[in-house]
Amino acid sequence: MINSTHKLNEAKKRLEPVDCTCIFCGKGQVDNPQDNIYVSLYREIKREDTILHKKVTYKQIKVGLTRCPKCKQMHRKEKTKAILFAIPITLLVVFVSYGIAVEFLSKMGGFFLVGTIGIIVPILSYFIIYHGLEKKLYETEHILPEKEAAIQYGIVKELIDNGWSFNAPVA
Repeated sequence: MINSTHKLNEAKKRLEPVDCTCIFCGKGQVDNPQDNIYVSLYREIKREDTILHKKVTYKQIKVGLTRCPKCKQMHRKEKTKAILFAIPITLLVVFVSYGIAVEFLSKMGGFFLVGTIGIIVPILSYFIIYHGLEKKLYETEHILPEKEAAIQYGIVKELIDNGWSFNAPVA
């Protein structure tokens, strides 16, 4: 399954890229291997369900995705933008939901609503903003978002097709 694009580093339990071409833009060269991204993949080995407990045994491996300094900087910049946009929206949602709860609802139900809205909406707004910015980044700079690049990347795609997953199995 390991092809010529990666070598197995048994000490770190990961597949390290051999090629130095950035997979996000397809042009840049990797200057520093520390700029690479490593995505974790999991494969379930064994599942035990007994009356007293559940147990899942699985394998994990990290796969290196090559990334040039320009793409690293662009990914970091977009994450920072998403956070900076999400914080004011979070504060606005918390204040508005608190005002609504205090004004119109009973105190117990109102504070439950404040907590629910104050947690769920900011998280959703962050993901919506972040993914919107990722899409904009791809359209303007022709740089793939991290998750999309990982899914399309040859060896990761091959591992996923052979039963590996981005999510760790749970009991």
